[in-house]
Amino acid sequence: MQKSVFEIRFRDPIHWKNKADRHFFASMFLHDRLKDQMKNFSTWSIQDDQEFLSLLDAFFILISLAFENLIKGLIISYEPDIRDVNTYKIKYHFNYNHNLIRMIERNFRPLIIDESKLFLRLQDYLQGLGRYPVPKPDNIDKKQFIGYKLNDYVLICSLYEEISDILNANWDKSKEAYFSFIKNFEE
Repeated sequence: MQKSVFEIRFRDPIHWKNKADRHFFASMFLHDRLKDQMKNFSTWSIQDDQEFLSLLDAFFILISLAFENLIKGLIISYEPDIRDVNTYKIKYHFNYNHNLIRMIERNFRPLIIDESKLFLRLQDYLQGLGRYPVPKPDNIDKKQFIGYKLNDYVLICSLYEEISDILNANWDKSKEAYFSFIKNFEE
């Protein structure tokens, strides 16, 4: 069987982490712009409102994608040499419906209340709010308000670092299995 780029990169946790890092770094740039916007709140105009909402949308979609890719990299880092990709979906709840909370709680640790609220907002963003002009109602938890909370930045940075550290430690332990799997992939 011929190796495909998908099959090789899918099983490479560092590939997932690099994608996550690109989204994360871009979102941090947007966060700095959001902070600058909030400093000028007393002289707010309609145009400022549109710029702020654009920055907020871009920030949330990028940070949501960053966490989704980071969590997927974490999942892969546990066993990068699983032959059947569907095993990841079953064993680790690796899914394509953007269920961040399930993936993170089953593969990282249970979330505390503020973390859970943050991830619910990020999950809602991935599932509908960030992609459609009018969100699909069946994808959104109507009790949640999508907006920036004061402690979001601290939670985002600490969780991102914590998950990254675990992924990197797992990779140090499992990279030999990954490279052996890729080497022997063609049978």
